[in-house]
Amino acid sequence: MWIQGRRRGGGKDLSNYLQKTDENEVVHIREMEGFLFEGPTGTNLDKALLQMEAVGCGKRDKRNLYHVILAPAYGEALNAQQRQQMVAYYVEKMGFKNHQYALVEHWKKGKQHFHLVFNMINPVTSKTHALKWNTYIEWQISRDLEQMFGFKTFQPQGKAARMWEMQRGKRTGLDPRKLRKEVTAIYHVSMTADDFVTLLEKNGLTLTRGRENRLVLVDQYGDTHGLMRLIEGKTLANLRRKFPELETMSFRSHADLVGERKTTKPKHHTKRRRSFIHPRDVRREVRKAYRRHNTGSGFVAGLNKHGYQLGRSRKGYAVIDRNGDQYDLTNLLGKQTFKDLSKVFPDFNKKHLQPASTIIRRLKVQRPRRTGSVTGKAGGDAAQITTSPIQASRGNNAVGLGSSATADAVKTQFRHTALKTKNRPKQNKELEPTLQPAPIKGWPPEAVADWASWGHKDRPAFFRKWPDLSAG
Repeated sequence: MWIQGRRRGGGKDLSNYLQKTDENEVVHIREMEGFLFEGPTGTNLDKALLQMEAVGCGKRDKRNLYHVILAPAYGEALNAQQRQQMVAYYVEKMGFKNHQYALVEHWKKGKQHFHLVFNMINPVTSKTHALKWNTYIEWQISRDLEQMFGFKTFQPQGKAARMWEMQRGKRTGLDPRKLRKEVTAIYHVSMTADDFVTLLEKNGLTLTRGRENRLVLVDQYGDTHGLMRLIEGKTLANLRRKFPELETMSFRSHADLVGERKTTKPKHHTKRRRSFIHPRDVRREVRKAYRRHNTGSGFVAGLNKHGYQLGRSRKGYAVIDRNGDQYDLTNLLGKQTFKDLSKVFPDFNKKHLQPASTIIRRLKVQRPRRTGSVTGKAGGDAAQITTSPIQASRGNNAVGLGSSATADAVKTQFRHTALKTKNRPKQNKELEPTLQPAPIKGWPPEAVADWASWGHKDRPAFFRKWPDLSAG
């Protein structure tokens, strides 16, 4: 028998759920204790749960209902007498004596189960019942009822996978729950220790000895799994009795197996490097964008310009920085300013913003790093900088390995290389006369200087000064 209970509120929703006929084949309202009603009907069930909820509101407790599900196993069912014994035993063990409760019976897909709803506030003492160790007590009640009614004893299905095992399974693709079933099946099928080891090898698992001479399994990615954690319902004594040869068998070294197979482990992207962002700077940038723009679109664009994104959160709106950290927009702007946000930006509510969780998930995903133009550390003879397209068009030579340029020259060239063409400031051609080539070779040096300084701007005046060059 399976029993599980939890606190909750919402008496009306619970009443509608208990009386659903589309999911359940049969719905019976069996008992109602502690109410002044003629009989257990659907209308009385609504009144009962609403009355329980009203008592909780009077005590300022919105979760004063305790909803319990009692489900016998498939093929087992309770009659009327057993049902009364079950409820009385549960009330006694959980300490719900003199409390109001309602019992509803369901049949779903040929299986019987019960819903028991208690009012945690005692109508006599007006005190809320304190639940202590309720999960453990309900487990014991289940075992006692199985012995009382002669039902099949519940057999545990093995230890649940731990959190770190599930995370490792996501990285490698080996689900620890499926792996446990496979190893358990291999244990039952194998007749000898050699068969057991061979079948494990065929499934990509190698048996060896780890710390303190314990038997462990190493998968194809080099991860280690405890053998006895992967065999359900068996102990080390059972393993030794079935395969006594395991004690004398020789296995490969655990360190060698892990060292060989760790190289085949799938490579995963590393996390992006976090940069420190002070919350005070975030508040300053958000308020600056708020003051400088008159529309909601401009406000969002101003945030994006400074590396922030605006998204929807549970409380309203959130600002997400490039590290994936979110800040409540109400705290950044102030409560009064946030209330007037729709008045200042009439189009703000019409914008379709993405959820903050989606934006954070996208920022957390590792992106492939850009291949920079620097292959070594900048500075000294170890710097190795390739020539950018801008430098190639201007005829600038790159600083190569073994160059005698100083560290300042390397830093300067790296800065010019990293700049984009559209963001590069325009050069003053008057200050750089050598960058203006003469249109015809063979001009006098004075004519070349005049052309570079002012002649290219006023061609008629230049050729009036140099009439001999006009024919060319």
